Amino acid sequence: MDCVLYEKRGGAAWLTINRPEKLNSLTEEVGARIIELLEIAGDDSEVHAVVFTGAGKAFSAGGDLLRFQHLVGDELAEFFEHLCSGGDRLFFGVERFPKPTIAAVNGTTAAGGLELILCCDLIFAAEHAKIGECHSNFALVPGAGGTIRLPRRVGLSRANDLLFTGRLAPASEMKEWGLINDVVPLEQLQATVDRYVEMIASKSPLCLANIKRATPFAFDVPLEAAIAEERKIVLENVRSDDLREGLAAFNEKRPPRYTGR
Repeated sequence: MDCVLYEKRGGAAWLTINRPEKLNSLTEEVGARIIELLEIAGDDSEVHAVVFTGAGKAFSAGGDLLRFQHLVGDELAEFFEHLCSGGDRLFFGVERFPKPTIAAVNGTTAAGGLELILCCDLIFAAEHAKIGECHSNFALVPGAGGTIRLPRRVGLSRANDLLFTGRLAPASEMKEWGLINDVVPLEQLQATVDRYVEMIASKSPLCLANIKRATPFAFDVPLEAAIAEERKIVLENVRSDDLREGLAAFNEKRPPRYTGR
């Protein structure tokens, strides 16, 4: 059984973590498969966005704690160093993917599952979904960016709420915090994501990739340096065929035909 399913639908590649019996816990195999599938989606001009979701009742409950329960001391430290390096490859791969990424949170999302959706550009959740940073429940410090990305998305005080308590919060609360774009009934989740994919697919893929290159500067560098980097990307983008096509389509009152160049 494939640990991650791949389906093209309506301009998007849907990647479904397929370990429902383990609440879609993340393993090295899952991470490696996601990276492989991102390469396929990245090379496919028919794919305008990538959607992550989970099979069964959970999105992802995070790492599989049973895999290291028997380890101690240096052996445990070596395991975690290897585990965190694999997490970096996965999460940076998702975060830096040039096409828009969407999390369709169909159920419980905890620990590494939260770290995964923090790397996505848009997050939509079923109204029954619970979301938490549960590492502290097991005396674990998040090892794949949870202590860094979560404060950047929701602010330090709210991040500390989840980090310190290990609680699972309702999706509606996470929407109020600004982490989630929208919360809908489970039966409407796919259609909601499909509508956003349709809007994304109508845009220049090169333009959206350039926007994704620019937005991280909002957090990583001082304001003036960030604006300077944005300006470089803007000037690069204005030389694109897609920009000329977008302006021509506006002038001629017709839908644009973007090529991604």
